[in-house]
Amino acid sequence: DFYGSMDGASKFVRGDAIAGIIITVVNVVGGILIGYFQRDMLIVDALETYTILSIGDGLVSQIPSIIVSIAAGILVTRSSEEADLGEFVGKQLTIYPRAIAISGALLLLFALFLSETFWPFFSLSLACFATAFYFSRKASSAKVEEISHGGEAGSPIPAIGSGSQAQAASAASQPGIAGQGDEPQLSPMESAIEQEVFGLEMGYGLLVLADKKKGGDLLERITGARTNFAREMGMLLPTIGVRDNIELEPNEYRFLLRGKEVVRSTIVPDRVLAMSMGGGDATKLKGIPTIEPVFGIQAMWVMEEEKRNAEIEGCTVVDPASVLVTHLSDVLKRIAYLILEREGTQRLLDLIKDKNPTLVSELLPDLVNVGIIQRTLQNLLRERIPIKNLTIVLETIADMASLTKNPDDLSEQARRRLGMYFVKEFEVEPDKLLALTFEPKLEQTLIGRVKRSQFDVGLVMDPQLTEGIIKEIEPKIQEMTEKGLTPLIVTTSELRLAFRRFMEPSYPQLVVLAYQELPSETRIEPYGAIAIPDQSFPDEVLQAMNQQNTESEANEDEVPVAA
Repeated sequence: DFYGSMDGASKFVRGDAIAGIIITVVNVVGGILIGYFQRDMLIVDALETYTILSIGDGLVSQIPSIIVSIAAGILVTRSSEEADLGEFVGKQLTIYPRAIAISGALLLLFALFLSETFWPFFSLSLACFATAFYFSRKASSAKVEEISHGGEAGSPIPAIGSGSQAQAASAASQPGIAGQGDEPQLSPMESAIEQEVFGLEMGYGLLVLADKKKGGDLLERITGARTNFAREMGMLLPTIGVRDNIELEPNEYRFLLRGKEVVRSTIVPDRVLAMSMGGGDATKLKGIPTIEPVFGIQAMWVMEEEKRNAEIEGCTVVDPASVLVTHLSDVLKRIAYLILEREGTQRLLDLIKDKNPTLVSELLPDLVNVGIIQRTLQNLLRERIPIKNLTIVLETIADMASLTKNPDDLSEQARRRLGMYFVKEFEVEPDKLLALTFEPKLEQTLIGRVKRSQFDVGLVMDPQLTEGIIKEIEPKIQEMTEKGLTPLIVTTSELRLAFRRFMEPSYPQLVVLAYQELPSETRIEPYGAIAIPDQSFPDEVLQAMNQQNTESEANEDEVPVAA
């Protein structure tokens, strides 16, 4: 009934408005004729007098039409809004400060050309400019955009204040991996206990990187990094929360995993980063010294004018947003195994089930459960092994599940089948790996110190031997990184997993491969051998090593030689 009444009123007002316009035209024309012919007025005086009178009367007659039209428009267009009318109208009036500023400019023109009414128009103009300035500053200081699942890069969201949150995410658009749909709205109580999986917090000085009006494209780059991650790793990421945090330093940012800080770093938004890579030495440049967060190499924040000198020096130069996004990509790959949950694993299985129902039905629930598959995938992701070839991983689990259900064993077997895919990423040339290797005596000693349990595998090391290995391997890792190479060690399958987990806390970027994982056509070019002096070994270790060598020589003597 209400909307019907509004429709009737609108039709009536429309007719009234048309009639008012016609009457105004008649008044203008008739007034000019009456003034000129009956009152003997000059044509100019008649035009001025009766036009002013007619236009004033016409404007007054149109006021009801304007009010009803505005009311109808507001009621119809706000049908999906939950806010009350006052809040809705206030938001519409202040969401675009530029419109208020344009109104102020028009009022200022009226004030300049209409001297009799200068002060009223001038006062209103100042009020409009002040209002526009206030809301513009409020929006720019808190603006962060949202890119939601299934949305397009750069889709705007309402401005947020300090500590408020926006979501920055996009669907992964690759075959076999679907983006997540719109998430259901949560009640206030559910929102209070809902925990964000992964988030980025920035100091207020870095908000300029996300401000499109100032040329910032950080959020689009985050979307690109997130899409590339899904394409490279084959894993669906949850929504990434992006917010400002006044507790951080202006140029500081940090990544959070389920509310806990993973890592924090600093960038300088008005400078570029010159890194000591490719033979260059950034320390010779004028700027702010720092350590590049991903590769851990010496770098320098230099002014834009110094960029040319940095390139001549042979340094790699990148902008601040690229530094942050590169760090984000590295952190996502490093902690992807912590992000993957059972629910995410089940979604991946559902995707595979559409194409390979026999494989999934063979696995679940008779051979393994979702938890074992999740932990196997986590082991692969922990070492940045893509799981986009998920069918191969699941087939490996199906083949080996009758022998073992230990995720460590299953993931090691999966690595062997996936080797032909992921080893290519570390090749410096086609079919050529540049890698570190162990001196045989040290390798045999470490194999003897591998300890396995039902839940984990590791090395039992004494401090002296640990210190010797670290001193030997650290400069080689640093040297390979500075040359733009991936720090890589190749060893036997018996030692690979244990040594990787032993080195992971100190050198997460170190890649440890097994000989059994390498494709047959891949050849190894040694970058260096890891061998530590005998004095680095405790006496009992030396005795055990000598005993192993003696037994090995005895066994060789007993082996018959083929004719």
